Amino acid sequence: MKCNSTDGEVEGQVVMDLYSEVECWKGPFILHASFAIVVSFVFVIICLVAAIALFETKESPNDVCAKVTSRPDFTVLIVKIVILYQYGFFY
Repeated sequence: MKCNSTDGEVEGQVVMDLYSEVECWKGPFILHASFAIVVSFVFVIICLVAAIALFETKESPNDVCAKVTSRPDFTVLIVKIVILYQYGFFY
């Protein structure tokens, strides 16, 4: 969904970076971009719920890698998601 302004005949026209014939935020691009954004947020929510709900504890007092809760995994997922969205939307 990365868009760039054109240096061609039309002033202020913004086209996609990969497909220069597709204008950004005009016509079917609005439908596809908004659907992709909504679906990505729904997918992230489902992944976070699964990370919390589907957790297998490994309680062992002698094991350094033993997990008691899923909060560290949840935190790592949140950080990864924030970094991915920042790269995707601000690059």
